[in-house]
Amino acid sequence: MSAHKINFYLGVAAAGQPLLKEAKQLARMQQAFTEIAPPLLASHCTVGGLHQGKLTFFAANAAIAAKLKHILPSLLTQFQTKGYEVTVFSVAVQAAAPTSPPKKVSGNAPQIGREGVKSLENLATELKDTPLKEAVASLLKRANKAP
Repeated sequence: MSAHKINFYLGVAAAGQPLLKEAKQLARMQQAFTEIAPPLLASHCTVGGLHQGKLTFFAANAAIAAKLKHILPSLLTQFQTKGYEVTVFSVAVQAAAPTSPPKKVSGNAPQIGREGVKSLENLATELKDTPLKEAVASLLKRANKAP
């Protein structure tokens, strides 16, 4: 079976036509935004959706959202000049999902000194049977295994 772009599948089904039309409009608006906005700002924002003249932008963080809000009046004028029926903007913060799991820190884990081990042992003897006592015991076990 050969691979097809999503346009092929959406174009076949009549029910997919409105969705395809809206996706194409969002792609055009994202392209227009990329051309209009400052490059560093545009690289951290995406066009969300246009509903009843309200265009939503998603910013990567609050600082980007604040900068975007400063240029909204000029963006509105430029979008209208390009023929989009935009009357108002809204900005929302939507942090991007991490692309990879956080890297583990390489190197040796910090070691607990003799005095620290003694203090933890004293604490463990004074604690009642609780999750805290179990955690301290686990920490002591690892400390005693360390070279």
